[in-house]
Amino acid sequence: MRYRAAVSKFKKEYQDELRELQNVVEKTKFTSMKRLGENFIEGLTDIRFMFQLPNIVLMHSIVHSEALIEGLEVCSKYAQEGDIEAVDTETLLGELRDKLAKNPLIKDRKIADRYKQLATPVGVLWSDVELERILRLHTQHGRSYYNLLYSGIVWVWTLFEVFAADLWETTLNMGFNILGKAALERMAKMDTLTAFEDKKRGKSIRVDYLAEFDYNIRDNVGSILKRYFDFNSLSGINNAYKFVFPKSATLEKSLGNDTLRLLSEDRNLIVHKAGYIDAKYKSMTNNTQNVGDKLVIDGEICEGYETTVLKVSRYMLNCANRYLKLDSELSES
Repeated sequence: MRYRAAVSKFKKEYQDELRELQNVVEKTKFTSMKRLGENFIEGLTDIRFMFQLPNIVLMHSIVHSEALIEGLEVCSKYAQEGDIEAVDTETLLGELRDKLAKNPLIKDRKIADRYKQLATPVGVLWSDVELERILRLHTQHGRSYYNLLYSGIVWVWTLFEVFAADLWETTLNMGFNILGKAALERMAKMDTLTAFEDKKRGKSIRVDYLAEFDYNIRDNVGSILKRYFDFNSLSGINNAYKFVFPKSATLEKSLGNDTLRLLSEDRNLIVHKAGYIDAKYKSMTNNTQNVGDKLVIDGEICEGYETTVLKVSRYMLNCANRYLKLDSELSES
């Protein structure tokens, strides 16, 4: 499936990328940037725990389902041998209890081993054949399960979208000497500039925008110019970052990677089409499912999206820190 091909481009696991981003945040000397990074990590961690809820809850269903299967085998044995009604109840219950006590999921620490897997990538349990069987047998659980995955994908994208917008704004507000001035000069030279908020075009800054910040442009360039860009789409985020960091090839490449684009497309399909695949989505993603099918996702896909967002956000934060450090050194000189 096209997801796995894209996800596999990132070799490092989620925990590795998380640690690397945490290291960048810890070394960040600018309080506002550090807070942005900490909030982003906390949000993504919360989403990851939400992804694990089905494993924790349905684990008990797996145990009980296996135990019931064992019990039914006992009853079936008696039914095949004769009239089950003639079987002594106490004997039957004793046999059943004995069978349950010998259940391989309860003995040999298999349950403990499965719970330990909760600390590993969530795809391990989500691909578990027993969990999939539970979801197939109980369709209401299956629907809820996929809705949870869908919600998680939407939240992962929303978290990234907010982080990208806030980081862009904060970096421009703090880095007037290098980034702020250059952004204003670049804006003045442009024939047109899309104003996302009011759909107007022009290279001038509206007076009412300036008035909101008491006409203090120096410390609010990012907050003022943010009105002129669309941070609600991946293409809009790309345009905004190219405008401020036109020479950062690494940042441009990371924002243009396939997995991040797939996350954006999946989010749009879930929000606008309830996850039902249409022709536009197929043409944008080369998905092999049929038009009208419900988008199929799993823990491996979700983990790939989380890992990608961590990696891209680290590049973004590193880039912002580098420019702010230069700006700070210029101010002190």
